[in-house]
Amino acid sequence: MTNNNIAAIRQELKISQRELIAHLPDDINPVAMSFIEQGRVLPNVQTMAAMSEALGKAPTEIYNAPDLNLTLAAYPFPDIDDPAPEESAPGRKGDTNRGRGKEGMVELRCWAKEEEKQMLEAAMAALGYSSYAEWWREKYRATLRDFQTMLKLKEGK
Repeated sequence: MTNNNIAAIRQELKISQRELIAHLPDDINPVAMSFIEQGRVLPNVQTMAAMSEALGKAPTEIYNAPDLNLTLAAYPFPDIDDPAPEESAPGRKGDTNRGRGKEGMVELRCWAKEEEKQMLEAAMAALGYSSYAEWWREKYRATLRDFQTMLKLKEGK
């Protein structure tokens, strides 16, 4: 759980949760707002930006930085816009790793139900992805960009 000042700021401004929700993205309902205010969940980047604007406060005035402990220094990201290293399948001609992975990299896996895998493959094909690796890299980079944006919002930049 994280500490925040949302309730105190709302009381200071004399606005209700519902009034605040009216200024937030459509996916924020009273239950979600309650969880955010209680510190059970963190708002996403868009919700944080909208909340910051609605309350007239910088993200760092809404959340205490030590509670979040989210600084760019703590998360040394690679340059997310650099091209990915050339892919090679284990045993492919010229592959010196032969199934051991790429030097300095770790393998990430996830499990999915068969029907979810089929839906994902259909969506990837329709969106023009040529491989799981290409799709994964794009989603990975988008997540890092969102996180960096959130940190910049939090720092008031």
